[in-house]
Order: sequence, then structure tokens, then C-alpha cells
Amino acid sequence: MTDTCSRQNNNNGQTCFCLSQEKKTRKARKEKNKDGANVEMQPLNEGGEPEKKKKNLPKKEKSVLQGKLTKLAVQIGKAVLVVAVPEGLPLAVTISLAYSVKKMMKDNNLVRHLDACETMGNATAICSDKTGTLTMNRMTVVQTYIAGRYYKKVPEPDLIPAKILELLVMGIGVNCAYTTKIMPPEKEGGLPRQVGNKTECALLGFSLDLRRDYQTIRNEIPEEKLFKVYTFNSVRKSMSTVLKNHDGSYRMFSKGASEILLRKCCSILLDSGEAKVFKPRDRDDLVKEVIEPMASEGLRTICLAYREFPAADGEPDWDD
Repeated sequence: MTDTCSRQNNNNGQTCFCLSQEKKTRKARKEKNKDGANVEMQPLNEGGEPEKKKKNLPKKEKSVLQGKLTKLAVQIGKAVLVVAVPEGLPLAVTISLAYSVKKMMKDNNLVRHLDACETMGNATAICSDKTGTLTMNRMTVVQTYIAGRYYKKVPEPDLIPAKILELLVMGIGVNCAYTTKIMPPEKEGGLPRQVGNKTECALLGFSLDLRRDYQTIRNEIPEEKLFKVYTFNSVRKSMSTVLKNHDGSYRMFSKGASEILLRKCCSILLDSGEAKVFKPRDRDDLVKEVIEPMASEGLRTICLAYREFPAADGEPDWDD
């Protein structure tokens, strides 16, 4: 053992010593390089010296009460946002729609309901029927074609044959709903009140213009004595009322769209009171010379017709 150590001291000992010294030198260089890199990465202050890192200061501890109050405040803030936004939207929409109504009034576009502003604002054309809803909500008879003569205004009763006038007034009286009436004006000098269907009110007013009271006919023929009543139907586009006479015969009055009833007519009453055969050519001429000119002036054309059912033929099939 002693012999071996002496050998190391002599030969190998010197070699091990050199190696250990070299390792220590390398280790020192690495540590020096690390320190240099750290110095280069540190920010410099105004004097050119590296700034010292700030030490993390300890946070102030909140009390239990402060923590609960903070959490409660956050919850209240969220609730206020949730409640305020939906209630604010209707207010903003109402204000914008009211502004739109005022702006459209300058364009002569009156909008009565706020929710219709968007629809009316995008409208380029407005189509309306001819019931007078855009004016006074009243209808009156202004032109007639009776007994082969075209009147541009309501004719005098003396110009109409007595037989035709009687049939005309009776057809208007019984073939209009009994709930439809012409009432006296509310104020003196005002227009008569129209109660019920405006088209039927126009016909009843026409009867009054002919100086014939429709109520007299209704008193003679109350609603209970009407044999059959076929109210207006969108398929038939007409209304019919059947009366049963004392001799067992039947008489049916009809009113409706002119183009529909004219196709069913086989004769027409002339100025002399006699019936003339109504041919398809006569119908085409009547449509061209009377109905189309009336319609071109924005008038609603209505045809009044009647038919006799002799007692000898028995009761007809009304469902046919």
C-alpha cells in the first residue's frame, strides 16, 4: 500500500493534479460567462448602471367583509346590465318609429300604427278596393243603366217605367240584409248614417233617392216570410232571396257581380216594360258600352236581376 502511493506521488500524482487544476479553470470560466450574460440582459438606468430588480411587495390582505362586498357589487352590476339593456331596446325602437311616422307625414303618408312604419316606408304602390274606406267610408249610387238607358246620375222616378221601378225597389228591399239600414243623421244638416254593409247601404240609399221607402216593403214582407235566402258567397259572387207568392209561384231576386249575373240572364227589360231576349252579343255590347266605362272611373258595378217560377212547374230544385 505504501509502495503504491509513493508511485502516484512520483508519476501519476502529478498528472492527476494537472487534470484537477484544468477542471477548476473551466468551471471558473463558465461561471464568469454566466455572470456576464446576466449583466448584459439587465436593463440600464439613466446613469448607465444596471437596474436592480424590484422586490415583490406583499399584497394587502382584504378582510372577509371587504371580499363579500366586492363580490356583491359585481353581481349587482351584472344584474343592472341584464335588466337595463332589454328595457332600453323597446324605448329606442319606439322613439325611432315615432320619428319615422313624423317624417312620413311630410310625404303625405299617414301611418296610424307604429308597427306598420317599416311596411309603409317600403311601399311603392298602395292598392285599395272601391268601398270608400280611404274617403268617408260611404258608398252611393252615382250611375245606373235601367231599361236600356244609361244614366250618368241618379234618374228621376218619372223616367223609369212603373213596373220596372216596382220590381227594382222590391228587389233592393228584400234582397239586402235586414240588419242593413239607413238611419237619420245625428246632427241636423248632416248625412244619413249607413248601418251595415256599405254596398247594401248604397242600394237602400238609391231606393230612397227614387222616393220609395224600402222599409214599407220590409214591413209588408218581414224576414220571417222569406222563403229562401242565399247569402253572398265568394264562389257565386251573388246573393239571392226567394219569395213565395199566394198562387204558389216563386220569385227570386239576385244581386252580385255584373259579369257573373249577366251570363245567367236570358232576357232584359226595355223602356216599354217588355222583356227582350238577351243574346251573348247583347251581353258583350253591354259590357263594352256600360260596365267597362263605369269600372274605368273606379266604380263598382252591381247587377240586379229577378226570375219568375210558375206554379205549374212546381217547386224547383234550389240546390241545383
